[in-house]
Amino acid sequence: MIDKKVKGPKMTLKKEGTIDLDSLYSNIKSWFDEYDYSFNEDTHQQKTTQKGKSIKYTWTGKREATEYIQFIIEVKFYITEYSEKERKLELEIESRMELDHKDKWQDTEVKSKVFKIFNTLFKNDEIGSFKKKLSEEVANLIKLAKQELNLET
Repeated sequence: MIDKKVKGPKMTLKKEGTIDLDSLYSNIKSWFDEYDYSFNEDTHQQKTTQKGKSIKYTWTGKREATEYIQFIIEVKFYITEYSEKERKLELEIESRMELDHKDKWQDTEVKSKVFKIFNTLFKNDEIGSFKKKLSEEVANLIKLAKQELNLET
């Protein structure tokens, strides 16, 4: 089977110190709503270590850009809490597009083989255009996260 995933922008932000997690969570969740992404919390893990509390969240947002292209953005929070206010955060934002997300080109072996040719000949410009759109949206999400974390924008 041909790979249906097209990688988009990815960035990791790091901060240590005072971090308002409630505001960060709320504003990122609002961003997903504002851009009409479905929202799912895939992972919520918490454990206590010698250094403090260790927390991991993974959020995934999906949006159908067209009948053929779906945008997917994954946000991962890796947090080590030293105290109520002192934290170390690594925020990872990854994106991709999934082509033929409804699997219309995967239901027969012939269609599956023609999939790559179809994308190259007929969908290449559209894929490029939507990859640019996804990049712009991810840039806005990264800007929001940097503002929330008081990092340079």
